[in-house]
Amino acid sequence: MTTGGPNRLGPAGPRVMVHDYGDEVVAANMETGWFFSFTGAHRSVWCALVDGYAPDEVRAALAADERLPLALEEVLRAAVEGGLLAGQQRAAPAASLATIVWADGSVEAFDDLQDALLLDPVHDASDEGWPYKDAPG
Repeated sequence: MTTGGPNRLGPAGPRVMVHDYGDEVVAANMETGWFFSFTGAHRSVWCALVDGYAPDEVRAALAADERLPLALEEVLRAAVEGGLLAGQQRAAPAASLATIVWADGSVEAFDDLQDALLLDPVHDASDEGWPYKDAPG
């Protein structure tokens, strides 16, 4: 196994939570309250990055389909700007990356649970309990 450079990505911190449902990966940044859905080819790209493949290695594994480089860029943008993944010094995976083929999908970002995710259940809750917040005042 070779050592990877800092262009390999990994979780940006302990407050990033990820679950792979098989056909969709949901990743949440608990510091910002944003969560993201990765489906189709975007899920495959996400999984390759999380498994330790550098973006250039993922790019080299893309099948000849003009939509795939855009999918890679969309995943990278969402993952880095969303605070989900950050550059890390980590070992390169031992196995070569299988070809990533196109499958309909997308990256979607959601903030509709932001208020609930950012609410401190000990300090911010009203007498009614979490997830109800005290009125400002």
